[in-house]
Amino acid sequence: MHRIMKENRRSGGWPFGSWEAAAVFGFKLVALSCLAQTGLCGSSSTKDISSRLTQFHLLTTRPFEAAPDASEACRRDTEVFHKGLADLEMWAVQMYDSAGKPSSGLIRGNTHQFGDYEECIEAHRPGDAHQGSISGQYCLINVFVEQADKSTSERSRRIEDILDNALSHSAVRSTFDNTPSFFPTFTPMSWGLCVPSTCSDADVVASVNQRLSPINGSSSGLNFRIKIEKGACEVKKQYSLTPGSVYAISLIATVVLFAIAGTIFDIKTTKKVTTRSVGSRVLLAYSIRRNLRELFRTDKANEEPTAPADDIGCLHGIRAIFSLSIYIIHRMVFGLFIPYTNRTYVAELFEGEWTMIFRAFWNNVDTFVILSGLLTSFFAIKKLQEGKGMNIPRMYLQRYFKFTPIFLVIVLFVGQLTEHTGPQDMRVINHFVTNCRGPWVVAKTLLYANNFNGMENMCYPPSHQLVTDMQMYLSAPFFILLLWKWPKRGPIIVLAIVAALASYKYAIIYTSSLNSVIFHGVSVSEMTLAARLVYLNPVHRLTPYLFGIGLGYLLRRTKGETTLGKGQLFAGWCLACYTGYYSFFGAKGAASRGYVADIGAASLFGALQPILWSFTLGWVIYVCHVGKAGMLNRFLSWKGFEVFSRLSYSVYMVQIVVIFFNIGTVMTPKYFSISTVIDLNEIAAVLSLSVVLTVLFLMPFIELWKIMNGLEMKVRPPGPENETMKKSLDFTKDRSIATQDLRASCGFTEKNADEFSRNT
Repeated sequence: MHRIMKENRRSGGWPFGSWEAAAVFGFKLVALSCLAQTGLCGSSSTKDISSRLTQFHLLTTRPFEAAPDASEACRRDTEVFHKGLADLEMWAVQMYDSAGKPSSGLIRGNTHQFGDYEECIEAHRPGDAHQGSISGQYCLINVFVEQADKSTSERSRRIEDILDNALSHSAVRSTFDNTPSFFPTFTPMSWGLCVPSTCSDADVVASVNQRLSPINGSSSGLNFRIKIEKGACEVKKQYSLTPGSVYAISLIATVVLFAIAGTIFDIKTTKKVTTRSVGSRVLLAYSIRRNLRELFRTDKANEEPTAPADDIGCLHGIRAIFSLSIYIIHRMVFGLFIPYTNRTYVAELFEGEWTMIFRAFWNNVDTFVILSGLLTSFFAIKKLQEGKGMNIPRMYLQRYFKFTPIFLVIVLFVGQLTEHTGPQDMRVINHFVTNCRGPWVVAKTLLYANNFNGMENMCYPPSHQLVTDMQMYLSAPFFILLLWKWPKRGPIIVLAIVAALASYKYAIIYTSSLNSVIFHGVSVSEMTLAARLVYLNPVHRLTPYLFGIGLGYLLRRTKGETTLGKGQLFAGWCLACYTGYYSFFGAKGAASRGYVADIGAASLFGALQPILWSFTLGWVIYVCHVGKAGMLNRFLSWKGFEVFSRLSYSVYMVQIVVIFFNIGTVMTPKYFSISTVIDLNEIAAVLSLSVVLTVLFLMPFIELWKIMNGLEMKVRPPGPENETMKKSLDFTKDRSIATQDLRASCGFTEKNADEFSRNT
């Protein structure tokens, strides 16, 4: 043993530590297989096993070695690296030390060993007369392991058990040829290497494959395949501002300066100015003090069990509850990108029927589709009842003017102000950043047309809800007019369209062998196809939207009253409970390990789910609005929910940025516990940023829209200032014809202008 180690040192190797981490993983997995059964890798004698473990130890102590077919520069610098390591030169020791090392817990899913990214890229050897400079290059490789022998022998079964545990039961699968970065998968292992910067991706792959060749194939029972994703090798970079980042910073800074100026103007002139010019109103629109008062105002929140005719108080609670639900789903799903040391336990924890609450994610997102259609219809129908028309182009412009500023800020931040700085950024963040760069990408995004090339190509995929909702909104005025002009035939036509949409969705799911839930063992390629054909297609999102439009029409026609008796209400609740249960648990088998999809049942569930969930949620809203829900309505109409309701759009848009920021900063594997699912610091960051975005990029633009269209500004100072301000502010009393037309088209009144602007 001593002689072998001495020869190893003399040849430039290193007698302790680790060479490239992929080989370490391979030899360790083979060692586990050898010990799993007597005779698995040869002789079963204690002496032979000891000899093989000695070989395993020696193989895993050698640093990175360039393959013979690697580039000349890579081979040359690797030799210098070996010599420097033998001479204990600090830069070489840094490169060697920063490579990923195997640790315990392999069969518990601890298969991501990143090493030390920062130590690697900081390693540098200055050039001299005989040799140029050498810098450390961090490479994150993916190792795909498959069983070579899939026979029914005991040997094969034991290898299968080891792999199944190491791969966390393949709860989410991917393949060597299809490993999208936008969704977590349990198939590849990630390992960090530190190699000379002159080595290309191909050099690294060839070198690792050469080292794995002795154990690759039938001799070990395992097949290893190595892959390096684009951009997964990095050297130390000097960051500089690009034209895109300068534009993003300038835009944000301009809004901040307006906010500062508006706040100062508000503080200094509130009690002095008796008239408001357009310029002063523009400044006040950006006032942080004024917008914060409006944001947290609860003095007119509904406190009665029965909501007024112009307010649906329970929507605030529904919006808050399902906003939290979507955050938890995002946190749980994308949290799987984190390299947990007990990842197999995580996969086992999220098995069972209870997980359908999250696996049947359609119900959560469809809730907001229903609310969008409901509020659009609810306020538009009121204006039609008052004998006023709908200015459809102006409705479109108002909606675009309201939602685009925050969307633009998020896109610019992700695409222009985000730089990857670690292994997790390589695995996760780089994909999203790349998709948000380029003028045409931004233009397509801001035209709300970025959902037609699939989730994997979207700039900021979480914006799909906003994009599809905007596309469905284009059809809303026409469905509203259909119900209004033909009150008998209109609902029948809408129901016929819903039936046609259900049939079409059934056919798409059946012919494409898709599924409507995240089932156990789902592949990323299946989810990608389902997202492209169904989830991102506004046609398949239209069913709950039409139910929302119909519900808004019904609530206006009934004027907050109902003729249903106790027996009918009880029957309605029973039916709503059943349809709600089916919407979540109709495909509960999908949460079990070993699930085999029944394409017929999956297609039926996919077609019925939006219809049944729309009825469940619509029933709850209906009975709350007509005053037949008692304590439930009082809870959902709690005025605290109204404050959160004003933040809900910003919360949805910013939460993924915060979640992925935290994921990107993970440099080493972590232990998972239930408490890690809910991170209070992260929630506080989401809420804080949501307040900032709402105050700076949502409320000012709502007010600017009113200014451009001659609508009055509402100022509600607190305390005794209120009466003074009422006397000092001279709001315009005479309305122009254009203002009358705008109110007729967009549903503004002095009472509901703010509510309509928030919710349409």
